Amino acid sequence: MSGAVRMMKVLWPFEAALRGEASNRLMLRWLMTVVVSDEEKAS
Repeated sequence: MSGAVRMMKVLWPFEAALRGEASNRLMLRWLMTVVVSDEEKAS
């Protein structure tokens, strides 16, 4: 989980700068993929 949190802290400025709804949606989908794969590695 800490890896995903660290990734979010790094990516948050980029996500905030994009502001585009489509870009945000893509970013969220990508983040969810990262979090899920992160949890699979941890288990």
